[in-house]
Amino acid sequence: MHGHAMTAAYSIVEDEDGTSSPRISAVSASGEEIAGAYLPHGQANWRLYVTPLLASVAGVQFRQSHLHLFSRDEASRWVDLIARLYVAGTSGRQRILNANRRPVSMAKQPHGR
Repeated sequence: MHGHAMTAAYSIVEDEDGTSSPRISAVSASGEEIAGAYLPHGQANWRLYVTPLLASVAGVQFRQSHLHLFSRDEASRWVDLIARLYVAGTSGRQRILNANRRPVSMAKQPHGR
């Protein structure tokens, strides 16, 4: 392992060796991968990808495609940005769900006359 940065909502895991190549992953607090980037063996450009989890939270159809990035630093910044957006999206969705669960009184309130 090269590095591991964590916030309360997600962590960034940098694995210099990876299974076949260097890899950077954003992992949710529940352990699910949000997005990542890897450097294919013998290639100069990193490949950024998102997961079905992120597509689901965003409400879009998952498409397995990669964005080419020029450096490890660029890949790390993009993975972190995507994780932050995921957290913002899920916390916003949770606030909406919580607001919808609040009990609503059906009794009419007297008007202050």
